[in-house]
Amino acid sequence: MPMDRGQNVDRVGAGAGGAPEAAGETPGDTAPRKSSKTKQVVWTVILVILAVGPGLFGVKIYRATSYKRYILAGEKAVAEKRWDNAPTAFRRAMTVQGYAESEEARKALLGIDAAEQKHHYETALAQGNEALSAGSFDNASQAFHRALSVEGFGQSPEPIAGLEKLFETRFGMAREAAGHREVPNIDMVFVLVSEGRFEMGTGGTRHQDGPVHTVTITRPFWVGACEVTQAQFQTVMENNPSRTKGESHPVDQVTFGNAVEFCAKLTEQERGAGRLPQGYVYRLPTEAEWAYAARGGPASKGYTYAGGNDLEVVAWHGEHWLRGSTHPVAQKQPNEIGAFDMSGNAAEWCLDLYTHNAYAHHAACDPTGPKGGELRGMQVRGFLGELRVVRGGGFSGNDESLVLPMRGHCGTDRPGVGVGFRVCLAPAL
Repeated sequence: MPMDRGQNVDRVGAGAGGAPEAAGETPGDTAPRKSSKTKQVVWTVILVILAVGPGLFGVKIYRATSYKRYILAGEKAVAEKRWDNAPTAFRRAMTVQGYAESEEARKALLGIDAAEQKHHYETALAQGNEALSAGSFDNASQAFHRALSVEGFGQSPEPIAGLEKLFETRFGMAREAAGHREVPNIDMVFVLVSEGRFEMGTGGTRHQDGPVHTVTITRPFWVGACEVTQAQFQTVMENNPSRTKGESHPVDQVTFGNAVEFCAKLTEQERGAGRLPQGYVYRLPTEAEWAYAARGGPASKGYTYAGGNDLEVVAWHGEHWLRGSTHPVAQKQPNEIGAFDMSGNAAEWCLDLYTHNAYAHHAACDPTGPKGGELRGMQVRGFLGELRVVRGGGFSGNDESLVLPMRGHCGTDRPGVGVGFRVCLAPAL
């Protein structure tokens, strides 16, 4: 059957554009399908955001709330002066994720240290003033020293003024005490040490401090309530050899000869003024007299150090022997008879020559030491000198070297760093 030419043309035209079209599909149907896929992607993203977003937002809110809660807890602890709790709260705030570098918490921690130190200082100062007013002098001294030990308050005038008032009160009491004596022109006060018996030495491993033996002091004597100060030494000797200057500091770097000369001048002055008891002179104490006075004489309570068992309360100590220094006298707690600084501050010359076995040869009554001392066995600045006893340990001593039985020595040819002396009014030897 003959083909219609028009039909052939139509068929060719239908296939000329590409692949044959599916039944029922027209070229305009592809646009709606693409739009539908885009909408599905958009809705998927929206659903994910709706599902995950609130969780992420909630975590952020939780962290911010936790951080603020810790900050508020720290601020409350500071206001209530709970110094142990406050730093913990601020540090916890900085552990919250995202807040490790919080400037607010960091500043709060820095502020806490200053606030805590100020609180401790003010508390100790108030306790010192209260104890001083109540006449509890030992407690007052401890409190004022606590205030000065707070970081940043070491030179505060209030506790220093409190200690000065305490010194004036105690010194006034020493002047009023029965049997006290005084050298008026140099404001030197002496306290009475009544005769008595005590155990001298120690049975420890240091053989030079033993053996323990009974010593009897047969006559009363007076011992300086304080170490000789720089002001007193300057007045009598017209010079001041001390390394660390200060009128109320003990004079130090004094040779044995300087100390003996000071005592001789004092004796001459007071004898001329008619103020010396018969047979008595101003001199250095013998080692036995020093040890007896340091223990508190007949009033001794058996303390480890002169005046108590707490080294911080009774002694300046623990400093480097070259970089450290002496301190004003009578700032620490006195011993039972009212003598200050017999442990720590400056070491003190005694009259006795030093030998390591002196105690084995001590007289039972009023011993004065060996008749011949030991040479140092070494040359110092071209000199050799005998050793004399020094007691009290000095500002470089520690809890072991400042115990009352501990002995020391120094050569007579040169001044010792941190070595001063204390005068006694005692029978002439």
